Amino acid sequence: MEQKINFIEFDKYFSEKYEEKYVGKEETDIYSLPAPYNPITYIPSAIGIMLAKVLGGSIADIYITGRIFNLITYLIMIAFALKLLPYKHNIFLAISLMPMLLALASVYSMDGFTMGAVVVFIAYCLKLQKQEKISNKQLLILSLAFGLVICCKSMGYILVSFIILILPIKNILKNNTKQVLLLIGLTLLILLINMGIMYMFQLEQISDPRVEGTNVKEQIQYIIENPKQYISMLYSNIKGVFSDFEKIAYINAPMFFGENFDNIFFYILLFIVYVGITDDSKNFNKREKIIFIITAILTIIMTTTALYLSYTPVGKENVVGYQMRYMFPVLPLIMMCLSSDKIKNKNTQEESTYKVSYISLLFLSLCLLGVIM
Repeated sequence: MEQKINFIEFDKYFSEKYEEKYVGKEETDIYSLPAPYNPITYIPSAIGIMLAKVLGGSIADIYITGRIFNLITYLIMIAFALKLLPYKHNIFLAISLMPMLLALASVYSMDGFTMGAVVVFIAYCLKLQKQEKISNKQLLILSLAFGLVICCKSMGYILVSFIILILPIKNILKNNTKQVLLLIGLTLLILLINMGIMYMFQLEQISDPRVEGTNVKEQIQYIIENPKQYISMLYSNIKGVFSDFEKIAYINAPMFFGENFDNIFFYILLFIVYVGITDDSKNFNKREKIIFIITAILTIIMTTTALYLSYTPVGKENVVGYQMRYMFPVLPLIMMCLSSDKIKNKNTQEESTYKVSYISLLFLSLCLLGVIM
């Protein structure tokens, strides 16, 4: 049965719920906020939308099906990453099941897809680290996995590539010199194609119209001319984000989970830290931990820079719009550094996994209750 939109009722609802300045506006600026993102990241939702249309679904059916396919894709990617991981399953599971991540994965946001792509890449690096010899096929898969990371969030997570230093680089170069050069070329080709899509065709769209005074080209020029100011901005942003609990608590944002978002997040944070400390399936040495921390810091710098370019007025001393959700993909790297040989987990791997799953479900239920209440 065909459904028709009642525009009179819609106009009434719009007038009551939204600001007056948007009602009756004759001129409309057409702008697509997702325009700078690589279209590959929209394939899951596009498949869902197309399927719902083919099956004759209503507008609501089409909209919801696209969201469901985003969530399904996220869960598949996380399941695949967990299968790849040789250890540290519990910390990856606990973070991947955080309510905010599940919420982001179930809407038309690329955060879920990005989290999945980065976690798969990290998991594959950890898998290869455990092996004494790495085949050409595995190197190709690693290159393609990183290619998928490049496609996410306007290359905001490209510096997660620093984690490859945990691999036996010397042995790889010695045994696979020609293949490594070929794969580096393939990765650079993917990078150049993605940069071409962004900067040749979508550069104007990267500047965000919601903030006056943004201009990517001028901001890049400003950074080149004022490197000290740029470094100062990075330092103050990282310090400000991690020294303010309210900002950190936005990992469990109020727009999803109501007024008690910060209280619930406090216990989620304690839980994540506890899992990080007690997940002793592998205790990394100092060198490996340093690589993980530097990878996380570099990623924070890159995502901060992306927001500074696209969402911050030219020349502003601080970055605008940085949210803790951009930390999700590298949060497992930080938490993996917490365990040590001095703390032993008496539970079996299976028992620990069940506990993590049950407690994660409890937090999700509390957050959903906060929305309902």
